[in-house]
Amino acid sequence: MEDVIRAASRLVMPRGKFFMIHRPTRLVDIITLGRKYKLEPKVIQFVHPRPQKAPNLVLVQFVKDGRPELKILDPLYVYGEDGNYTKELKAIYNNKDIGEL
Repeated sequence: MEDVIRAASRLVMPRGKFFMIHRPTRLVDIITLGRKYKLEPKVIQFVHPRPQKAPNLVLVQFVKDGRPELKILDPLYVYGEDGNYTKELKAIYNNKDIGEL
């Protein structure tokens, strides 16, 4: 993971963005390494397979040389209670405007 973050830091221009998808159990390491390489976490969103289930992915947006300010978005659910994709996930698959992250 450190190799990826180090490489991203070299490639991203100042104020440029870098996005990472990883397991939530590694979030502390992701943030620590990002800051080590001047990538400031700006937006975090947890992805849950279903409501009432723990997140299995975390989406993180970094800004190179950014100021400390972190926004936590509402969770993204892959499947709804009915077992079908949620409208938010369908919008992502259909390349609709999906918001901030």
